[in-house]
Amino acid sequence: MANTCQEIFSSILNAHAPITKRRVKTEFAPWLAPNIRKAMETRYRLKRIATRIPEMWSSYTKQRNRVAKLIRNTIQDQYKEIVENSKGVHKKMWKTINKILNKDMQSAVLFSFHEGGKS
Repeated sequence: MANTCQEIFSSILNAHAPITKRRVKTEFAPWLAPNIRKAMETRYRLKRIATRIPEMWSSYTKQRNRVAKLIRNTIQDQYKEIVENSKGVHKKMWKTINKILNKDMQSAVLFSFHEGGKS
């Protein structure tokens, strides 16, 4: 009886509120300086205008490319500085390099296969 109630409750719960996986970033973007934020706001404003006035599209694309270049250069400079400061401290340097290469070993999912249903 209790098992049946639990199955019914579980099926209703899964139908209306299924369990989903979400990725949560814990770090903020330290490279997001005030000048980049301002450039991003300008880009957003130009995009809104360009959707209504097609002649403004080239202004928007120039600003979009400028923002992308600012972000790319700022991130690159930040990582260069971190690597320069961590010379001689190998653990810190490799941690930074793995972060740059997006090698997060904690988020790796390991699969195991069992032959014939036996472990």
